Amino acid sequence: MIRRAFLASYFCLCILVSTSRSFAQEIEYATGTKFILPSNEPSSFTHIPLQKTASTTSPCSSQNTFWGFNLSGTMLVEYALSNGSLTFTGNTVSDVPGNGLAICSNLDSAISSPTFYVSDFFTNSYYFWTQDTTWIQSATSTLDLYNLGGYEKFLYNLCNKPNDTKISKFDGTNSTVIFTSSKNVGCADIAVDTSGNIYLLTRDSTSLNTDSLIIISPNGSILKKYFLEFNSNHAYGCFLLNDTFYVGLGNQNALYPNTLLPIVIDENSATIQTPIQVPSGISLNYDLASCTPNKKRVAIAETDSSSLNYPTIFSPNADGVNDHFTAIEKNIVQLTCSIFSRWGVEINTLTQVNESWDGRTKSGEKVPNGVYFYHAEGIGKDNKKYDLKGFVHLAQ
Repeated sequence: MIRRAFLASYFCLCILVSTSRSFAQEIEYATGTKFILPSNEPSSFTHIPLQKTASTTSPCSSQNTFWGFNLSGTMLVEYALSNGSLTFTGNTVSDVPGNGLAICSNLDSAISSPTFYVSDFFTNSYYFWTQDTTWIQSATSTLDLYNLGGYEKFLYNLCNKPNDTKISKFDGTNSTVIFTSSKNVGCADIAVDTSGNIYLLTRDSTSLNTDSLIIISPNGSILKKYFLEFNSNHAYGCFLLNDTFYVGLGNQNALYPNTLLPIVIDENSATIQTPIQVPSGISLNYDLASCTPNKKRVAIAETDSSSLNYPTIFSPNADGVNDHFTAIEKNIVQLTCSIFSRWGVEINTLTQVNESWDGRTKSGEKVPNGVYFYHAEGIGKDNKKYDLKGFVHLAQ
């Protein structure tokens, strides 16, 4: 849960600070994310392999548990949810080489599966846990690695810079960006359901309140968008557990300090439930993850999926049949279409989704029969972008 914007400050501070990890300093920026200064790390940040201690050999010991970090961000800790209360199970994994966290299948052809994946911001590297107390470096990404979410074969990274949100999919070797948005995140983490869909909270840059919960498909299309507003300042992590979406909030959240916030999702709404108080000594300051996101996925129809095409012929002769050149579209929210003659002269421009061409120039003059060319650029409700070029026959 750290930001590239602080990288230069990190290296400057490392020169000035000389303490052991147990006295690691923390810097907290405007959204409440903790930034750990591990001043005893070697300058090369080499973590291959790391022999660590663990009190468990599996990240999935129970159906009602989830994982987070200790306060310093150096140890994974397992928690249990039961009857609206939160407790520590006693299971831990020590000296974790990063602060992004997901639980998914091992994507590196290793036998340990499911397993933990973590991301190291400083080296942009993924690491996986072999369940024999060893962390192994998986791959280095060309993308900034911040926060992780995963389930089975799906592993995603959330890069949440101000007004520049990106989600990428990692396959064990390569990372591919599947979703972009100019919105800010409402929580510095993502959750993933059993179908590989991503749950992302968003907010405006001028507000501390969320405005939406968005469900995104594995290919980056928006499947569902729920109105959801609450104060998400110091929202450190989120996860799905047994059909419920949970958000971890820090002790400086004005509305729900030091709580785990349950949100129930159905076909039509996302509803906040009674907050669960986090006991003293437990911290939810980083990514959160679970093994059992949901037993049955909410049926999400791709009602917001978009499409865009154009006809190849029209006849603007006022007979009431095919008189206009109009986009054949579904869920297009933004569209511009320029029309050109065969010599490349722009004849008209359409700037609205429902706007059509009647075979006239911008000044209202009729154009002769023939072939005309168009260039259309649009954006769908599912965030899909279009750039279409083609031709149309005009026959009076």
